[in-house]
Amino acid sequence: MDEETGLTVYGTGYPGSDTFAAGYNREVRRYIRKHGLPANSMKQWAPVLLDLAKYWKEQSAGSAPAAVLPNAGPVDYRGWRLALTTHKQAWSSNGRQWLEDSFEFHVSADGRSHVRRLDERDVQKIECCSGPAGSGFAVLRLTTVDRQVFYALDVRSGRWLPTRPATSPLFNWRDEQ
Repeated sequence: MDEETGLTVYGTGYPGSDTFAAGYNREVRRYIRKHGLPANSMKQWAPVLLDLAKYWKEQSAGSAPAAVLPNAGPVDYRGWRLALTTHKQAWSSNGRQWLEDSFEFHVSADGRSHVRRLDERDVQKIECCSGPAGSGFAVLRLTTVDRQVFYALDVRSGRWLPTRPATSPLFNWRDEQ
């Protein structure tokens, strides 16, 4: 996320594609200079998005987050319906094949439903707390066997939100702790 604008900054890290990303980002900045920040700017929420672990700690101290367990059915939380499901995914490598659990997070809000596939394996639970009032996003703490990962999810669009500053060498869509 660009801290100045609150918009997603594109940079793929793939050779040859950085020229496209630089051109795209330059055009976005030109548009902002001419028209101002667009409605989808997350600038006001940047302090939360760039430190999800801190926000989680502050929020969960005041109210209990919703716990969503794999295949335990949906959980209702502040008008959102949340669920975590697993399914078997086939993998193969070096002539070897195996099945492994793959996790999907389901969220329904405002009459819309979204499913987001999770990259993590061995998910034990997801806990959810709402983002700041009016932000429209949820902060998720995903617990695996060996770590916790924080995500920000726009519950209206079902998109993961960027949670690292664009200047970070670890620019990613999630905030690991």
